[in-house]
Formats: sequence, C-alpha cells, structure tokens
Amino acid sequence: MYFLKRKGGRKEVWQKVDLKKANSVLCFHRKNGPAITYEDGTESWFDNGICYRVFKTENFIETYIEVKFCIIQTHSFSDKPAVIYKNGTKEWHRYGSIHRENAPAVVYANGDEEWWFLGQKHRIDGPAVIYGNKKYWFENGEFIKCIV
Repeated sequence: MYFLKRKGGRKEVWQKVDLKKANSVLCFHRKNGPAITYEDGTESWFDNGICYRVFKTENFIETYIEVKFCIIQTHSFSDKPAVIYKNGTKEWHRYGSIHRENAPAVVYANGDEEWWFLGQKHRIDGPAVIYGNKKYWFENGEFIKCIV
C-alpha cells in the first residue's frame, strides 16, 4: 500500500508499507519520481527506503545511492540504467561498479554491447564484448579469445 501525505514543510511525501507482513515497516518509496518534495522545491528520492539521487546534466543522467559516510555510488534500480549519456549509451551499475546480470551492462547507441559482472568484463555463455561483427570473450576480467 502506498501513502501520499501533505504536511508541514513538505509538499509531498510518498511512503510504502507491505500489509501482508506483520512486521512491515513504513518506508519512503516512490518509483520514477521523488518520494519527498519540500516547499522550497528540494527533492529526496527513495526506493524501498534507500535514498538515492538522480543527477541530470547536459550530457548524461546518473542515478546514485547514498550509503554510510556520505559516499555516493552509482546504482541501477528496477533494471533501469544508472547512467544514460546524451548520445544514447546506457550503463547499469551495482553499488558503484559496472554490473548487470543476464544482460549487457553497457549498451552503446549504435547497438554495441559489453557484459560486466561486479566491475569486470565477464560472460560465460557467449562473448562479453560485441562491437559490430567483432566478438571478444572474457571471464572474470580476463581475455579469453576474439573472433573478427
């Protein structure tokens, strides 16, 4: 169940609770938008209680999660890219490292693909890098072979 509240100092507050679980905690949550919008226009973005930020610049859009000690890392939510460049290239990240399971972690605007796992080029069932007709195999960041 989702709640939208409007009260003192905050224009909108989106929260989520799972009523199927007895010990469920109410947490800030909103997909595709800020969970909290303050009167001054400041926004706070949350996904299931995890605070993240979306930064848009002229050349790209990046999604960051906020973790302890004010370290900010890029992170993908709901299998959406963490970074989208102006040219259309998309990157998926997991806690700051390029990463995506069962799909390419980098998809270039021209259709080229790179498969990454925890920050290393990696794919077991096919080439980890496909640039046009060129295919490169990597496992755990180590080059295996190339077919041109």
